[in-house]
Amino acid sequence: MIKKNRVTHPSVLKVSQELDLNIFSLQKMVLLKLV
Repeated sequence: MIKKNRVTHPSVLKVSQELDLNIFSLQKMVLLKLV
């Protein structure tokens, strides 16, 4: 129950989205360096 509430919390969602974006950009940078 607590985990569910935490996950659905707007701020937590926003942070997780930002983390996803950061990871995506990092992957793109690595790919560019490899190529």
